[in-house]
Amino acid sequence: MKNMEVFRSGARTLARSHRYWQAFGASVVALDFLMDFKSSYGEDEPTAEMFKTADNVLLVSYANFVGDKFDRLAYPTEVLKNQARTGYSNLEPTSAIIDNLARLRIHPDITMAKEGWPFAIQALSMYWGAEAKLKDGVLTIGDEVSVELDQFSDIY
Repeated sequence: MKNMEVFRSGARTLARSHRYWQAFGASVVALDFLMDFKSSYGEDEPTAEMFKTADNVLLVSYANFVGDKFDRLAYPTEVLKNQARTGYSNLEPTSAIIDNLARLRIHPDITMAKEGWPFAIQALSMYWGAEAKLKDGVLTIGDEVSVELDQFSDIY
């Protein structure tokens, strides 16, 4: 039961924390934990209201694959998703032997989905106020970034 109280307290803290984000001038608030289950304590609605007020919140989604084929994006709960942007988490290991997450894979088929950019790319897009685009193996974000992807659509 103690763990649930800690979680509940953490959810309340999250819902009130926008005051601190604003005070520190945060351009983007990126929350990298999947909130895909409705809160048992009724915290989703006040948290969603805070996200709406802040207007700079990025939530993580998760890219589901069946084998090597993209299946769907798993989003946060609807009430939270409706008040924030999302980006999928998908850091890829550089080796089958060593668990070293050092590259970011852009899945071109996912970029066609709503909010279909990786979490890190969405954060940069929000920060610079520019849309990410992928054309001919080159990722651009406004005038700030132009990166050629490797043969696997990875950025190192």
